[in-house]
Amino acid sequence: MKKVKMRVFPIVIMAGIFLGSLLWLLLDRIKPADSLAVTEAREIVQEMYGGEVTEVSESKESYLFTVKTASGLYDIGVQRKNGEILQVHLKNPERNEQILSEDEIKKMVHDQYGEEITRLEKRREGKRYFYYVVLNDGQFDHAIKVDAQTGSIAESDQKIGNGITEKEAASITLKQVKGKVDDIDMKESDGLKYFLVEVESDQDQEATVQIHAITGKIISISWDD
Repeated sequence: MKKVKMRVFPIVIMAGIFLGSLLWLLLDRIKPADSLAVTEAREIVQEMYGGEVTEVSESKESYLFTVKTASGLYDIGVQRKNGEILQVHLKNPERNEQILSEDEIKKMVHDQYGEEITRLEKRREGKRYFYYVVLNDGQFDHAIKVDAQTGSIAESDQKIGNGITEKEAASITLKQVKGKVDDIDMKESDGLKYFLVEVESDQDQEATVQIHAITGKIISISWDD
């Protein structure tokens, strides 16, 4: 009888060790009761920072959210245990650059050129903004294009007197649209002077070309149906 007990005892010990190890592994993998679910952590991030969550990754201790906002793309780390924000990292700072105000551009341009600003307007080109500035030195006008984020001069036209003539406007138009000029009118809107040139194209279509009266640059081309 004693021999049977001796054989059973090691088996019980081994079984206990196995079950204990299994239980330890399971407890290690189970999320603590007070740990946030990913949906809860997402709600915390969006409530605090807004924007759109584009990517989520996780570790044993934290979640990492990639969030797209109006000011840029951020990586935001959240602690799983209590929802504490661990990090906020701006991934693309170049998109977070502030656009300079009109007053800042005016001061920068005046300090550099010392001339009267007769026209200033902001335009978006692709993903960037630019200011178009027309200056007058008392005798001639000329235009410059200024990067709205850096304040650097992107383009600068030579001084061109008081602007282009109707004949020059017609010549500029026909280089872009092949055909015959039907009519040319000088217009002005919000201080901007421009020519509207109507053209009968070689393809029997009518086009209206808008040309800056100072710089001679084509602003727009529209086609009649």
